[in-house]
Amino acid sequence: MTNVDSNRLEKRLASLFDKAKDFGFNPELQANWSCYLCVLTSGYLERAIAEEFLRYCHARSSGSIARYVAKDLERFQNPKMAKILQLTERFSKDWAETLKERTPDEVKAAVDSIVANKNRIAHGESVSLGLVTMENYFKEARKIVRHLKEILGG
Repeated sequence: MTNVDSNRLEKRLASLFDKAKDFGFNPELQANWSCYLCVLTSGYLERAIAEEFLRYCHARSSGSIARYVAKDLERFQNPKMAKILQLTERFSKDWAETLKERTPDEVKAAVDSIVANKNRIAHGESVSLGLVTMENYFKEARKIVRHLKEILGG
């Protein structure tokens, strides 16, 4: 697992979204930046979610268990809502239920769209993704991370 702080990634992404607003109306440039930001947002979700569980493990378990969990979380990719809930349930069924209850449909849809679009981009498929939509997805994705922090006591 790389040593990249999700808070720095989140701030970097917010800065890149601000920078993209300075481009004016250039549809091709906006479309390309939207794709770039989609890939980074998916990476942010992967990193931030894994970090929250690792933080929990380091605070409440032995070093060997925390290392085991860290190694296991290296394989956590493509964080669609179902996968996030499955991971959460591996720690606690109650946490998964709480996360599910706290997550409105628009947040779930945004998270799933981020990953679906990222996969299309990675496989060379065309995507129709604007900056405003992508910025909204990013805002919704941040809510999942905040909910997990609250649930895990962070």
